[in-house]
Amino acid sequence: MEKILDDINFEGESIQSFRDASTGQRFVNYLIDALILYGVSELLSKLFFVSFSANYLDAGNDTFLLFLAIFINYGILVLYYTCFEAFLKGKTPGKYLTKTRAVMDDDSVIKFNPALLRNFIRIVPFEPFSFFGSTGRGWHDRWSDTKVIVDDNWSESTYI
Repeated sequence: MEKILDDINFEGESIQSFRDASTGQRFVNYLIDALILYGVSELLSKLFFVSFSANYLDAGNDTFLLFLAIFINYGILVLYYTCFEAFLKGKTPGKYLTKTRAVMDDDSVIKFNPALLRNFIRIVPFEPFSFFGSTGRGWHDRWSDTKVIVDDNWSESTYI
């Protein structure tokens, strides 16, 4: 009887549990995605500032351009991670290479709003240091009720 009850899926919970990604896998995810983000940011910054900054540099608006660059780079970061995670079921290029994925805490597919929240939280100062806690999960995981798992046999069909 216990075996039958163990296999029943209650309220959309996962029938199977998945291993959390290791700190090393998460760090490699970060490095790969950071390199891609750096390239995209540099390309977009060059295109944008070549056409935009000529008018503002003569006027001495260096502070404005600095804040604009920061705003654009954070926007690109949030857009990059949110689009990949929300539309590719928790995958970014880094997660594809390390065979991991971002999911909700119940192992279900990540939804758009939690993905957006998760990636706005990445901007919080000192957020990278939040991984040094006892859980090994960063604020962007804990505050958005998400996690990163090893992508062994994960599929949406695991859920009712």
